[in-house]
Amino acid sequence: MESAIGEGVRVRPINRDMLEDEYTFGAAIEVQAIREACHHASDSEIAELRGLAEQNEAAEEQEAIRLDEEIHLKIAKMSRCHRLVSELKQLHLFERFVSQVTLATRESIWPADHLHLVEPLGAKNSAELKTP
Repeated sequence: MESAIGEGVRVRPINRDMLEDEYTFGAAIEVQAIREACHHASDSEIAELRGLAEQNEAAEEQEAIRLDEEIHLKIAKMSRCHRLVSELKQLHLFERFVSQVTLATRESIWPADHLHLVEPLGAKNSAELKTP
């Protein structure tokens, strides 16, 4: 949404630059969430996250999409930073909207391997984080 004086509010058109900005911002949020989670996550939270990542490896289509969101949101919550959680939720809403109005699917955009996100958490070492 965008607004202008005397013009009211309108839906901003989605273009490639906007999508790239959103995905870049999302990657930055997720990297910082993992860094913070390395300091705050409990062993049981990490084990639960590993289980979700393993389920995601075997999941198909809609279940994989649901698990993808759940994994990333769980990492954000493990960061103990409410702002990261809030921003990630907003990004997920945007991604759902985009997937409804474009031909792009999450499967064609994101890698399915989420175990690489769990490894630095298990080691409690954000230096091990491998980013795309």
